[in-house]
Amino acid sequence: MADPRTQDDPAQQPDHPRHAPGIEANAAQGRVVLVRPDDGGFYLLDELGARIWELCDGERSLEAVIAVVGAESDQPESVVAGDVREWISELRTERLLVESD
Repeated sequence: MADPRTQDDPAQQPDHPRHAPGIEANAAQGRVVLVRPDDGGFYLLDELGARIWELCDGERSLEAVIAVVGAESDQPESVVAGDVREWISELRTERLLVESD
């Protein structure tokens, strides 16, 4: 049963980003290129973006992704959280990530 405290507040709902169906990920020269097969659009990820992409498996929550990236980084937690949220937002805007079912 859903927690009634979170069901009406999107900021409190669990967030488990995952790869959008059909997205192709190709490694090239230390970077990852994501391709949307429906329109051929592509998106180039740097090292941080590629790590976030890897972690967005639909099983991990947004907060878990932030925690893993934070543990692997020498940046302050607030910086890491902002960077991860920004990357995930951008990947959603580009239709590369969706919310897990």
